[in-house]
Amino acid sequence: MLPQEINKQPITSFLATNGIYPERKYHGYWMYKSLINPGQNTGSLKVSSNNLWIDYSADNLGGTLIDLILLLFPSLTVKDIIYKFSNGNFSFHQPTYSSQVKLHNSSSLKIIKCESILNRPALCKYLQCNRKIDLEVASRYLKAYQYEVHDKIYWNLGAKNQLDGHNLFAAGFKCATKQGVTIFENPNTNAIVCFEGIIDFLSFLMLFPDQEYNMDYCILNSVNNVKMTNEFLLSKQHIIGCLDNDKAGETATKKLRQISKSLGAKFSDMRYRFNGYKDLNDFLLDQK
Repeated sequence: MLPQEINKQPITSFLATNGIYPERKYHGYWMYKSLINPGQNTGSLKVSSNNLWIDYSADNLGGTLIDLILLLFPSLTVKDIIYKFSNGNFSFHQPTYSSQVKLHNSSSLKIIKCESILNRPALCKYLQCNRKIDLEVASRYLKAYQYEVHDKIYWNLGAKNQLDGHNLFAAGFKCATKQGVTIFENPNTNAIVCFEGIIDFLSFLMLFPDQEYNMDYCILNSVNNVKMTNEFLLSKQHIIGCLDNDKAGETATKKLRQISKSLGAKFSDMRYRFNGYKDLNDFLLDQK
């Protein structure tokens, strides 16, 4: 079973199979209590008739069925999910909520320090085992950040963006202290590749290692940040989109195409290279 076939499975049916039912039903959508922030007393998770979800209590985080499963069950990979569904297993163990799964309010998050990811074995294991990312390559672009939230100390992976915000992530966790795009530049290049997340960028380097220093790289960190890319694309003759194979990725790709046209630059959509997979990392994970 392919990822896009799994994402066609009704999210409401998946939740019901796992004993999770809506608080309210409306014409065209269902409202659930948050699965990310279980302390919420009222329904904040919306599942729409187009089979997408959004959680208003978690900075409007949302996506497909696979996105939801990965968030609730951070120990699973996309390959694990495909295996389960292919074998007719639609029931998952009830998630145990932890501070790593819950998305923190960025206003309460304070960065303490950063250091090499190589000093943090648990974070390295996630990159190597869950994402198939080479640590030497990752250490050139990622840092390990120590931060404080509500008097508790955590470590996560991350990178700074162009607005001096920090985009932090780990298994089942994603947070931005301030939204912005992350740019990695190389000298004397006329092409730039745009990714939705930094894991896809690192996956690109795993698949095409000879291209690392031949182009510039733009990580959107959120598809909503496409509007922030103009100044970084101005001098480029070739703009390459390498976004997700989903509705949001399609919309963002169209915007990149429009921006390229307005700048007089050539545009290429690289998604055909991983057709049948949600993103470049899913494609990488399936390589032998």
